[in-house]
Amino acid sequence: GAAGGARTAVGAPAAARAVASARRPRRPRTGRRDRAGRDGQGGRRPCRLCSRPHCLDHGWCAGGAAAEPAAAAAAAAAGELLPDQVPLVLLGHSMGGLLAARFVQRWPERAAGAAFFGAVIGDWKWAREVLSLPELPPEDSDPLGMSRDLNVCAAYDADPLVYRGLYKRALLEAEVIALDQFRDEIDNIRIPVGFFHGTADPFVPYGDSLQAIEDMPSPAKTIKLYDGAKHELLNEINKEEVIRDLQSWIEDTLGNLKETSK
Repeated sequence: GAAGGARTAVGAPAAARAVASARRPRRPRTGRRDRAGRDGQGGRRPCRLCSRPHCLDHGWCAGGAAAEPAAAAAAAAAGELLPDQVPLVLLGHSMGGLLAARFVQRWPERAAGAAFFGAVIGDWKWAREVLSLPELPPEDSDPLGMSRDLNVCAAYDADPLVYRGLYKRALLEAEVIALDQFRDEIDNIRIPVGFFHGTADPFVPYGDSLQAIEDMPSPAKTIKLYDGAKHELLNEINKEEVIRDLQSWIEDTLGNLKETSK
């Protein structure tokens, strides 16, 4: 979840006060994850892919918990919707980076390139540690960890779709399983990859993710580390630089694709 590019009209001092209010106790908000698998009356809603009331194969009925099967289902749908002759360049942010990587591993010939932004593609040691606890801690997406732009942080904090509550054990377990499977199949990623990460990202420290990029057998790797940048690179104070770097990487990737297809 992120501020989604929204910017408030308040100035920096007011934005700072709004962000500071995020640290005060409040009633948890119900966001997309909490609603995803419910029918509005406390029961499980039928799976949107196969209509079974207790399906776990596609990740919908678990409220988004079965991340790995859901990634496979989403990837399959994308593969069916896009003609093979259309060059497909993937861009994945945070957990979306893991989903993009799993798409490439399942269909290694389908994508022309994959770009990872603040992506969880190395390991998530924190998740492994808390899964050993009898009760999971509250999710703490500190708005100040999103960007150095305080207006972006305030917009994130005001977003009613941001989930606030306890972590879901099934979700963390599914993400850890997906990470393990990603590592097991890392040799399948042989397309050009771009790595874009802030050195001050508090949610996804760049070290493990960068190691995953270095372990990929891809012959073409672009690595961009942005000093002091946080989690939401496309909402950072240097977002114009990031967008230029992304555009350049896409143009180079598609240009090389045309050369090799001649």
